[in-house]
Amino acid sequence: MQNYQNREVKCARIRILVAGLIGLCLLVSCVASAAPPSANQNPPNDASPKVEPITPPTLLVKLEHQQKPEQASDEWPAWRDALLRWFFGWPGLILLMASFLLFAPQALPRIQELASIFQSIKIGGAEFILSRSEGQRLSLQIKRSRKLVTQQFDEWAGMKEIVKLHHEIVEETILGSVPDLNERIRLHSLIRSTIYVPDLLFSETLYQLTDYYPPAKGERGRAFSTRFGIIGRAWRLEQSHYDKSVPTDKEKLISDWGMTLKEAKDAGHGRMSFACFVLKGISDPELVIGMIYLDAKEKEVFGDTDEGADSRWAKLEQGVQSAARDKGLSKLLEDLNDGLIEEGAHVRIYFG
Repeated sequence: MQNYQNREVKCARIRILVAGLIGLCLLVSCVASAAPPSANQNPPNDASPKVEPITPPTLLVKLEHQQKPEQASDEWPAWRDALLRWFFGWPGLILLMASFLLFAPQALPRIQELASIFQSIKIGGAEFILSRSEGQRLSLQIKRSRKLVTQQFDEWAGMKEIVKLHHEIVEETILGSVPDLNERIRLHSLIRSTIYVPDLLFSETLYQLTDYYPPAKGERGRAFSTRFGIIGRAWRLEQSHYDKSVPTDKEKLISDWGMTLKEAKDAGHGRMSFACFVLKGISDPELVIGMIYLDAKEKEVFGDTDEGADSRWAKLEQGVQSAARDKGLSKLLEDLNDGLIEEGAHVRIYFG
């Protein structure tokens, strides 16, 4: 620790010395450039000699007496102008930048961080072309921000209760709608469910609030565009949605579900039935506050049709909405939206 402090003291002394030398050199150069021409400098060759008129001594004394104040008054504006040109010109700017770089330990990384955003910078008449490694650095920053977002959600006061209520709705309402016990046990290994809410970091983005239950691949903290898959479709329409038989064919997923080729390869992992239960606020019934997502590995797990008030899907959707209100899940998600989500950054990525 003492060696580190000694090294810091030496670095500080070197910085002071270098800054002083730079300032002294710039000041000397400025003073030299602003110095008046020597009095004994020879006149130009083409200057014709002038014959001084003979004047009385008294008149000569008066002239000298009048010229001295003018010479004294002309010397100060020259110094003042020289100092102003030095301080507000390139020498002063260079000294200011040198002092900043020498005495601020984090100055250089900050300048690099700011400059890396641009392809080039113009200062005065000079243009500086900068290297562009911004992409990788920005990706790392987004990953760090995403971890902070997950931490904020996890530390929210009602988070544990949200997870608990979600598990109860899956067990009691979704699986409980199946009367046969053996079938219910079988479905337990086929389905998975999670909750999506608006993202803190980016606008038009959905955040996976909870881990899948029953446990499955795809942990909380992931984010998806509101134009992605069934979750994006249900969110944009602001109404629950059920697809009893979704193809796993990549071309269908790209053309009908708005996925890229990579997303289509990773999507679903062989799952065939998809459902979204859109939850709205208690105090504001028009406000979408979250969404319970559900999928299964088989077709028509949640009903053979999504039409008709007496269909299995319609009854399941009504049961999930009632359970979310009665158990307090909708109220907790509304509080989460008012207390945390609305205060998020909500950065816009696309402009048009």
